[in-house]
Amino acid sequence: DFQPAFKEESLIFPETEKKYQIIGQYHKTYILIEKQNGLFMVDQHAAHERILYESFKNRDNQSVPVNLLFPQLITLSNTERERIEPYLSLFTSNNIAIEPFGQNQLRITATPVYLKTVPLDDLVKQVIGWITEYDDMENSDTLSKIDAKIHAQMACKAAVKAGDILTMQEMQKLLADLDKTQSNFCCPHGRPTGWLLTLGEIDKKFKRDYK
Repeated sequence: DFQPAFKEESLIFPETEKKYQIIGQYHKTYILIEKQNGLFMVDQHAAHERILYESFKNRDNQSVPVNLLFPQLITLSNTERERIEPYLSLFTSNNIAIEPFGQNQLRITATPVYLKTVPLDDLVKQVIGWITEYDDMENSDTLSKIDAKIHAQMACKAAVKAGDILTMQEMQKLLADLDKTQSNFCCPHGRPTGWLLTLGEIDKKFKRDYK
């Protein structure tokens, strides 16, 4: 269900245009890039979301689980626990080690490395809501839709946020990872990862009308 709201004609860095210069970070949210045809702005959160979403979806080495020093305990109502217990495999298949604990709690003992410091109680509650929304849980297509939603929410929680300061090395790695990622022109929720302000548009703003 996670399709881009729009489709760019090309990816972020086409094969014919691999050279670019990082200017820096603007407003602790956007990476500014000087390209031959203009100023390119990358939303660091949306870009990292897309990178992590594809990583979680493909279950690659970046999402292998790490044990938590202090397990997360999530308290549920009896109804919520009864609802989600048969579907804990939705979490374990995504490298989140989760198990019943006590009378009305779940315990998370391992997560993908990107989520090791992220509270996951909201994700658990969201999954309960999705399970409730879909009556026929035997439908494999329904399960795959919930799985995709889990990937998107995991990516959103783990991705760098607007306001996070990135070093030049971190910006370079993010852009390199984005360049290798499928569907890299949008995040899993359909927001654009980048936007180009062409040199022509900039010239018009400064009334540089070349003829």
